[in-house]
Amino acid sequence: MGIDAEHRHMVGWPNRRFLDLVGTEHPIIQAPMANVAGVDLCVAAGQGGALGSLPCGLMMPEIVRAQVSEVRQRFDGPININFLCHKMPEAADDSAWRALLAPYYAEFGVIDAPGATLRLPFDEQYCAVIEGVRPEVVSFHFGLPDDALLNRVKANGEVVIG
Repeated sequence: MGIDAEHRHMVGWPNRRFLDLVGTEHPIIQAPMANVAGVDLCVAAGQGGALGSLPCGLMMPEIVRAQVSEVRQRFDGPININFLCHKMPEAADDSAWRALLAPYYAEFGVIDAPGATLRLPFDEQYCAVIEGVRPEVVSFHFGLPDDALLNRVKANGEVVIG
């Protein structure tokens, strides 16, 4: 059976550098979208010949390990795990606002939560996770980690995308 016109362009992809570098069939990276993408999308992208990605910026290191393990159980191919590289802001004292809003919280049954989901920057703990789970690709948003951590990632054999 021949390849239909819709898919013919992928067969003749003129430059194989990316395909050979990351080990995928198609030159496509599934976006590592925090709170949207996860194990199921990563596996589906990989099974479709793209580079599946796990967004790790909102996950604790043990969750990253568990999700990579789940992907590996369901799909035998290259994966990307993505981290954030940013500077954490100084903690703000919002006690005055919380005190002002306390009567409204009580009136409407609102739980006084500590704040938004924490977006954690890449650090020593995440680097140790990479060294253990050995993804084929590691990508970073908002810059790259400091040289010592980046060199460890590269020494572990991962392709780095920024």
